[in-house]
Amino acid sequence: MDIDAVYEAIAAGTDRNPDLSWTRRRLQAAALARAKDGTDEQRLGALRVAAVLGARDGIPVVAELVRDPNEQVASWAVQQAIGAHELGISALRSALDGLHPSTVRLALEHLLLWVDQGCVPTLRRLLTSSDAGVRRLAAELLGNVAGPSARMDLERMTTDPDPAVVAAANVARSMLDGTVPKSVRRPWWSEPAPAE
Repeated sequence: MDIDAVYEAIAAGTDRNPDLSWTRRRLQAAALARAKDGTDEQRLGALRVAAVLGARDGIPVVAELVRDPNEQVASWAVQQAIGAHELGISALRSALDGLHPSTVRLALEHLLLWVDQGCVPTLRRLLTSSDAGVRRLAAELLGNVAGPSARMDLERMTTDPDPAVVAAANVARSMLDGTVPKSVRRPWWSEPAPAE
C-alpha cells in the first residue's frame, strides 16, 4: 500500500490501526501540508492522522490548526492539544490567539488547571476581549501566574460590564496581594480523556 492510500484511509477514518513503522514521518509531512493548504475537510483529516500518529508526532499538525479559521477544525485541534498534556502546552498557548472565543475559552480553562505561566502578555491582551468568558478566564489565570505588575490591569477590570468578570478580577487581585491562595497545578494524570 502506498503512502497516499494509507493517509487517505486514516484521514477518512476507515483505518484507525495502520502499521506506522514505515510511514510515520511521511504521514506527518503529508498531514502538515494539508493542515497548511487543505480544504476544511482535508484539515480535519490531517487531525485524524495526527491522532493516529500520537501526541509526539501529531502535535506539529495540531499546533498548525489550533487557530484555524474553521471553528470545528480549531476546536478539534485544541482538544488534541489538551489530550497531548505537556506536549500540547505550546499549542494551547497559540490557541489563545485564535479567532473563536469558544476555543480560546477552552484553552484558557486548561491552562488555568495547569497554572501555566508562559502566557502572561497574551493574558493581558485577552482582558480586552469582546467575549466576557474569555475576559473572566484571562483574569483568573493572570491572578494565578502574574506578579504585582498585573495589578493595574486587573484593577481596570473592576469596571467591566459583566459581574462575573468583576468578581474574577477581584479574586485575582486578592491572589496578587496574597490574601487568597493561588491555585495549585493539577496533575496531568487526573484529567479526563478529551471528547472526540
